[in-house]
Amino acid sequence: MSHNWYEPALASLPTLLGFGVSGYAIWIGWGNDKMRDALIKLNSPGADSAYIRVSAIFAHFGLVQVTALILAIICQALNYSPSQNSILAMGLNFVGLSKDFFHFFKPVGDAFGYFFFVYSIMSILEATLALFRLATWFQRLGRT
Repeated sequence: MSHNWYEPALASLPTLLGFGVSGYAIWIGWGNDKMRDALIKLNSPGADSAYIRVSAIFAHFGLVQVTALILAIICQALNYSPSQNSILAMGLNFVGLSKDFFHFFKPVGDAFGYFFFVYSIMSILEATLALFRLATWFQRLGRT
């Protein structure tokens, strides 16, 4: 039984990326200017504002998702064995390499890509908790 890690990644990552973009849009559009100004001023001494911290969480979430998606696309594209008469095989043969040269790197590439795929799924929790934190800040700021 052969299963490639990138198949579920390519099926799910675009949807997860849409979740992150939607969450960021909610973050940018939530509340009014008074609330955003209050969040920009809400910080610990020597730390970034609450607004910047939540924005950084969504930026991190998006970068991890896009990285995992790009790695899945690359791994899918490189998952083939060139025929002996192909230009790639002849080029590899010309420099003294086997046509199966790239198969030596497949386990490393798969491990690296799968790590980012799992990490991107785990970062959903971070983005979800950031939205929850945002709701508690709005509630706290609404009372003042």
